[in-house]
Amino acid sequence: MNVLCRHSRVWRIARLAGALFSIPLALWACTSHPLEKPDTFPDQQTDDYYAVNPIRDVDLLFVIDNSGSTQNKQTNFARNFPSFINALQAIPGGLPNVHIGVVTSDLGSGNAMTQSCRVGGDGGRFQVTDIVSGANCGLAAGANWMTNDNLAPGTTMPQVFSCMALRQSMGCGSEHQLKAADVALHPRPDWNPMNAGFLRPDAYLAIILLTDEDDCSAPDDAGAFFSGPPPTGISSNSRCAWAGHLCNGQPPPGMDFSVPLAQCMPNPNPPAGSLLPVLDIINDIKGLKPGHEEKIVVAAIAGWPAPGQEANARYAMVAQRGGGGVDLAQVCQAGGGGTPALRIKQFVDAFQHGLLQTICQDNYATALTQIGTLVGSVVGNNCISAPLVDANGSLPNVQADCVVTESINGGKGTPLPQCTNGGPRPCWQVKASGGCPASGFLMDVDRAGMMPPDGVSQSIKCRTCAKPGDIRCSGRM
Repeated sequence: MNVLCRHSRVWRIARLAGALFSIPLALWACTSHPLEKPDTFPDQQTDDYYAVNPIRDVDLLFVIDNSGSTQNKQTNFARNFPSFINALQAIPGGLPNVHIGVVTSDLGSGNAMTQSCRVGGDGGRFQVTDIVSGANCGLAAGANWMTNDNLAPGTTMPQVFSCMALRQSMGCGSEHQLKAADVALHPRPDWNPMNAGFLRPDAYLAIILLTDEDDCSAPDDAGAFFSGPPPTGISSNSRCAWAGHLCNGQPPPGMDFSVPLAQCMPNPNPPAGSLLPVLDIINDIKGLKPGHEEKIVVAAIAGWPAPGQEANARYAMVAQRGGGGVDLAQVCQAGGGGTPALRIKQFVDAFQHGLLQTICQDNYATALTQIGTLVGSVVGNNCISAPLVDANGSLPNVQADCVVTESINGGKGTPLPQCTNGGPRPCWQVKASGGCPASGFLMDVDRAGMMPPDGVSQSIKCRTCAKPGDIRCSGRM
């Protein structure tokens, strides 16, 4: 008898569907059921809760770096936006009810006027006009963001998004990517009051960043940091790396310098008067969905090595021709390259649903497909959230051991039978799904073509493996 799973009792809530789940349902979930009987293969038990008719509202915020060297990357991003939309359309039920807003990374350089930087910059305002002509990008009159049904006749989502996302490359070189997202979602009367109403209280939220340099978000009054002389030996362009990064516990020095990327990290406490700690912005964003962080998705296409190349990647400061101090070198070069996005990676990694893609590629179709798939796996998701135990290895396919119970408006739960040929309906069955990375399976309720009643929610309990590699969780299909 091969026992590979360590004994554990894990009550894991993978998804919540807001107010649909009441105290009676929660109490039911804590009572005894057949899966809790001891067996010779100690497992964990995974509990999933979600609504049969899940919330299908998704607020999508795109932050576009519009500093120098990004125009080709914007074009690549806009050209492949249909890959993102196609992934969302693959969600059961089709394209969710979306709000799509685009802001730039330009919030100026504190309260100072510096080269290419205006005080306040674009202020986290949603971009809805053509950058060249100033004409409306194709939204209905008065609209400040795109929805499923507010496009002008004859226009498409990809066309409108392309217009909103192509912001050229004349924005401030001190990119405030994370603060721009924060300001866009916390509208300010002095900068972007027109953003009010974009964020819906019960909607899922996805923040997607495109940038080839790291975040340089600073307080409104940090003008002296940007306009004064940079630290000795550091180029003006790399003062944000000096304030925002640590390598082996120290800021990068003002001289030629190279260490493995793995030895560098974001500075959790930037020097006074310089940058905002990333954690402050993380907490601001999580505060938008208090108690429901699982409803936030964060993704970035940024300066980071391609998968498999992280171990050999270097963090380097390199002297510039003609003097002017050392500059932060690119961490990857394909597609125009990008410098190490340590602060942006910290931001992405802080969320339950986060994905970092390298900007160093000539085609973002795959990256945007993966980001769209991640959003889709969270929205209206009925995935089993851990590897399933195969309860009977002698039979074909995975034999799941689950209990599925439905409740209407939080009332008493009614167990559903497992589906069999000619058996009663509704019933449950697990189906293989590439969109469920944690287990490879989703829970499907067969209702013989009938729609579920309003207010129906499901509780799902399945035996799952606590340890990867358990022979019963091999994912046989």
